[in-house]
Amino acid sequence: RKPEIIVVGAGIAGLAAARQLTMFGYKVKVFEGRDRVGGRIWDDQSFGVCVAKGAQIITGCINNPTTLMCKQLDIPLHVIRDNGCELFEETGCSAAPDHDRRTDFHFNALLDAVAEWKLERLNLSKSK
Repeated sequence: RKPEIIVVGAGIAGLAAARQLTMFGYKVKVFEGRDRVGGRIWDDQSFGVCVAKGAQIITGCINNPTTLMCKQLDIPLHVIRDNGCELFEETGCSAAPDHDRRTDFHFNALLDAVAEWKLERLNLSKSK
């Protein structure tokens, strides 16, 4: 009789471990502190559009357990080219080029504004 195993965390690593252990015949319980699964992989739709909030990019796909799990579950992967990160709609289709350009412009404007704000805060703290 195999022991029962507890996996703490229902992020991608915890879910992958639980899945593999179950395939090995163990009885597994997964405990998650949040009210959802997925860990850092989370899409926010509170603004009426899908915004990926992290961990959706897989780097180093060779021998990567996340890549293997995506293939096993028929989850499509999109290659990110060296010339930038293409924008995708919720459907998985490429966004219209104009939509992609406008999103890129506003994203970079936001980064610039945050950098200026941080610089102002740094200058204020130095002058005290």
